[in-house]
Amino acid sequence: ELDEVKAEVTLQKRKHEEALREMESMRRKLALSRTDGRQEAHIEIDSLKASMVDLEEQIRTHTAENRKLRDEILSLNGRLNTALQAVIQANAEADAAKAVASSSATDSQ
Repeated sequence: ELDEVKAEVTLQKRKHEEALREMESMRRKLALSRTDGRQEAHIEIDSLKASMVDLEEQIRTHTAENRKLRDEILSLNGRLNTALQAVIQANAEADAAKAVASSSATDSQ
């Protein structure tokens, strides 16, 4: 019976030591997991920062292009208004010339 108790104690000691080894292994895995998680988070943060810098540069580029296009539109609008005024003036002069020609034709009859 004493041998059985000794064998049981020995078995329980081995199980206890194995459980301690497993626990230590899990602690190491947890520590590595935390480290890996932090590294992955830093990599993701760096990637997002780089994307944000790229997007900010694109926004600056688009803003500059929009300003340039707005200036071109204003310039074209001004030239269009000038041309329209010239057409209106030319039509008025043509109407006046027709009226004079019509009046002259009426007078000569």
